[in-house]
Amino acid sequence: MTRRIALSSCPLCDETAAVPWLTARGFRLVRCAACGHRYATERLPPDELADRYYGEAAADLRARASSEKAARLDEYDALLRRLDPESGGLCARGSDGAVRRVLDVGCNTGELLALLKARGFAVAGVELGAGAAEVAEQRLGVPIAPSLEVLPDEPRFDLITLTHVLEHVADPRALLRSLRRRLRPGGRLLVEVPCADDPLLGLFGGAYRPLCPGDHVSFFDADGLRRVLRAAGCTVRGLSAPTHARDLVYPVLLSSLDSLRALRPRRAGGAGVGAQVRYRGRLRRPLRRLLDGACALLDPLVVRLAARRSAALRGSVLIAIAS
Repeated sequence: MTRRIALSSCPLCDETAAVPWLTARGFRLVRCAACGHRYATERLPPDELADRYYGEAAADLRARASSEKAARLDEYDALLRRLDPESGGLCARGSDGAVRRVLDVGCNTGELLALLKARGFAVAGVELGAGAAEVAEQRLGVPIAPSLEVLPDEPRFDLITLTHVLEHVADPRALLRSLRRRLRPGGRLLVEVPCADDPLLGLFGGAYRPLCPGDHVSFFDADGLRRVLRAAGCTVRGLSAPTHARDLVYPVLLSSLDSLRALRPRRAGGAGVGAQVRYRGRLRRPLRRLLDGACALLDPLVVRLAARRSAALRGSVLIAIAS
């Protein structure tokens, strides 16, 4: 029997009353009766997630391509300049000429930080996974902290990025408060999370891959993301919900494979994320290159078709800029 950790109240307002939302791979997801935030009532222990679902060979970690991160970084730059002109975008030097400092929380193998370092930023990272942190240290030439608690309080940062991390956290308000204290005056916080109002969720329901049942705790819509940032003392400068071809192709493909696998329960591999397809064979890299190429060709069309949904903050992801 897989161990589980019970979550008895809303991560955003602490309300215990909730109504059913979805059942996803054996996990019950609910909607808070007070604030409407969607969250999981149970999660898998962190050690089990690390060992069974996120452990990757060092060679696979080092071989990750940065093309997707490079595209997202350009998007972050454009969003900062459009939604928050005072931020100066991703300029590596402040108005006084000093090099700007950036912290990536949940930096994984350091792909985003490597791109920011190449732009001239002074970089720092936090990563819980020992294997990924080791690769990041080798790539960046700087130590990677295993938690926020071991980072020195000073100097503070001009930019803190938190991409696809907040949805994993049992107490997102506490994490955001800690990060706010580490921003220098005038600094910015960039948060990216999966969007709970993703239109594909209506197609796949509880089988939708980005739900990651047993791993993700919170499922943010635009109002919920604004609310948690404000509860942490942050000022929301802008919100965006872009949709790209890669945000459609990979979730549709993987959700479909998961659904087919679920038809053979003996091979399902357990509940939650344990029931999801995890392929790491020799064909993984060429398949990824092929799909990435297809996504690049389809992207202009997808962006145009999804423009209305994105403007309504119902895209595949939510990106918030806060101070």
